[in-house]
Amino acid sequence: MSNIGPETLRLQELLLAVETAETPADSAAAIATIETRYQARRTVLVGDMEGFTARVLSDGVVPFITTIYRMRRLCTPLVAQGSGYLFKADADNLFAAFDEPIAAVGCALEMQRVLRADGRGRTAALRIGLGVGIATGDVLAIGHEDVWGTAINVASKLGEDVACSGEILVDEATLAIVRGAPGLLDDVEVHPVASVGLSGVDLRYTRLTLR
Repeated sequence: MSNIGPETLRLQELLLAVETAETPADSAAAIATIETRYQARRTVLVGDMEGFTARVLSDGVVPFITTIYRMRRLCTPLVAQGSGYLFKADADNLFAAFDEPIAAVGCALEMQRVLRADGRGRTAALRIGLGVGIATGDVLAIGHEDVWGTAINVASKLGEDVACSGEILVDEATLAIVRGAPGLLDDVEVHPVASVGLSGVDLRYTRLTLR
């Protein structure tokens, strides 16, 4: 799912105003308009299915697309149930945003529970392995159509490049809030802090896995 909706079109108009501004004051005013309209604090969740390339090569594209759509059927409703919204579904990736870190982590944990239950009795080839990255920060939230900013960059790095099947990787800002949430992590193993490079920045994260 990739939306080109009214807010995205409005943002494009405002960005054009920044690009074509005749004076620094005009440019600053256009930037301020964008920030006033769209800046918000969000927690971003990025889920990525494991083994996309290898499984397409071994099984063919149609069986894997079938698995992708099963993952979407199982996981997409959980986003809304967790008070979030899905703003993109691209190939085997899901991108969602939440107002609060606790809701995002709760949704990710429920995704892993649902996928674990779905995999029981299936062959290894038909089980869905999902890695999830979650990050919290100030972003430009373009309605429910898109999200831009460091939080989505970090969540994408963690979910797509670092997380393995069944893992939820959360940044420090997210962990600081969810660690004390009553009951949220009762059946969860909280692993030691690790780090990974992101565009020259040392990104610290914590891995969560269901027990």
